[in-house]
Amino acid sequence: MGAIGSGTGILLAVTIIYQYFETFEKERATELGFFGF
Repeated sequence: MGAIGSGTGILLAVTIIYQYFETFEKERATELGFFGF
């Protein structure tokens, strides 16, 4: 039970970090696009 719980926690953390990183990259790309013009 503990292994399953920790595995789910790790998967959840990775998903949250990936979504945060993806959002950060999109915002940075948008800023670079505005500065490009």
